[in-house]
Amino acid sequence: LPETRAVGKVYTIDSAVPAARSRSRNLSYDRHATNLEDANAYFPVDQLRAAAASGRIGALAPQSISVYNAYSQSKTNSRDAPEVLGHCQAMHVDVAILVPV
Repeated sequence: LPETRAVGKVYTIDSAVPAARSRSRNLSYDRHATNLEDANAYFPVDQLRAAAASGRIGALAPQSISVYNAYSQSKTNSRDAPEVLGHCQAMHVDVAILVPV
């Protein structure tokens, strides 16, 4: 499939935003594996915030990182992953949780 403007775009979301306020503006997700009714299924920021508050994790990065799926492993590896890594390094992130949707 040809890429659209959104495909392959790496972007950040303020981690203070509740998961319920996040919405997919396109159909770039696996509709057979998940749905968009439970935002915490694909953006578990509420659980991570609770884990930080209880001391289970040290802290939550100020920004969450998301990638519009290119449905191409080579594009993800060569284009998107280095950009995601750059964001993580800039925020001094120790661990990243990847949530495929």
